[in-house]
Amino acid sequence: MTAIESRLKRVHSELMDVQAQLAQAGQDAAAQRLLDLAQELEAALHGAEEPARARRRARVTSEVERCPLCTIRSLHELPTETRTAKNTGREEILWRCTSCGHELWRETR
Repeated sequence: MTAIESRLKRVHSELMDVQAQLAQAGQDAAAQRLLDLAQELEAALHGAEEPARARRRARVTSEVERCPLCTIRSLHELPTETRTAKNTGREEILWRCTSCGHELWRETR
């Protein structure tokens, strides 16, 4: 567990203590708000504990070109990463070099 995770778990515990005190004092709206925040923090903590390998990676297609930056043949089209071009209004696809990480946007064919 990282230092930030242990600190956040302590904050979560303290939030739950304050929430219980507010509920006992009859301040139900404030107690519910603290409970909601504590649950959101807990969900974020569980998300942070997921192993990095479980995160989804973009699929690389068979389109490969030479990278203009490192000149290695490892520039791949990422079909899941698209946007609308500012000048033409056409769709652009992100290309990323798997060697050096250089990225560039190109219009679709």
